[in-house]
Amino acid sequence: MKMRQGTIAAAAVVVGVAALSPYSSAAGPVPAARITAAQAAAVTKLVRREMATQKIPGLAIEVAVAGRTVYARGFGVRSPGQPVTNATIFPIGSITKQFTAGCVVLLAEQHSLDLDSPVSRYLPKAPNGERVTVRELLDQTSGLADYTEQPALQTAVGKDKLTKLEPERLLAMIARKPLKFKPGTRFEYSNTNYLLAGMIVEAVGGEPFGTFLREHLTEPIGLHSMQYLATSIPAGSNVTRGYTMKDERFVLVPRITMSWAQGAGAIASDAHDLVEWDDAFFHGRVVAPNFVRTMTTAVKEDYGYGWVIDRLRGERMVWHNGALPGAHAMNAFFPRSNMEIVVLTNVVSAKPEAIAKEVRAIVARP
Repeated sequence: MKMRQGTIAAAAVVVGVAALSPYSSAAGPVPAARITAAQAAAVTKLVRREMATQKIPGLAIEVAVAGRTVYARGFGVRSPGQPVTNATIFPIGSITKQFTAGCVVLLAEQHSLDLDSPVSRYLPKAPNGERVTVRELLDQTSGLADYTEQPALQTAVGKDKLTKLEPERLLAMIARKPLKFKPGTRFEYSNTNYLLAGMIVEAVGGEPFGTFLREHLTEPIGLHSMQYLATSIPAGSNVTRGYTMKDERFVLVPRITMSWAQGAGAIASDAHDLVEWDDAFFHGRVVAPNFVRTMTTAVKEDYGYGWVIDRLRGERMVWHNGALPGAHAMNAFFPRSNMEIVVLTNVVSAKPEAIAKEVRAIVARP
């Protein structure tokens, strides 16, 4: 979906319901690698208040400084009668895009693909593939229509919620639609870009996207909870179910296939693995620092490769969120203070972005 009012919305389908970091910043206080008891209590109070106000059934949050966790806690329920813990796994929606971009850039770093080659070099049947480069997929300047906005997708998932949707079927939904603008000239958020990016990883890497992701990205840096989703409910015991509000009551969202989301939004994780990911990525343990800089430098507007480049109260903030039926997540990194804040929820109407920003204000206080 499109970026609106400072929020990147993840790929979403509503079915019957709703080395050192290359960054520096001249402003903003630098906290110690700990928080005080008073700060921790303030964060807990904030989360409880926002859960009540925003009507959030379950939430997990983790804050880390220099890779060291300073606050981690679960609140509410992950499913009826089951509490959220700091190890509960949630779908993370379009936060997936930074992992998809990481896979593509890893292949570029290994000289297996060229970011400035046309998409058609790797995917001969891609819509407008001869006119769009791989780089223009990653920085969202391709001009390709968004397949998640097509009624055909709603129909396909609504007809049989667990039928696997092949990427070729998804691309067919926008195959006849013209480019919205000349590639490279404008930014417009489109999940099609990252559907194609995931397909390129498969074509060049020679294995399914989920397998490549696990073997070359998540396992090497020890992200043990992270998984590529088959359905909207993650695998395992300590996992969340998604909720929606109906008649002022929480209602479980039905299980649906996640094959529609793929490289645009099909990853689930606990909060700690996202913190570990941030620490590894921004410190050059995923791709080299020069590639980190490329991926987190705004090209058009404020978007890099799967990251939004922003400022919060004078401090640089690099982030992305993700929204799915029954989930809304936020992953934010503050380069100057070397701080990560992750907020995961199990209702799409939640505003984890606002919670993360207020948490940053609390932990920045002396």
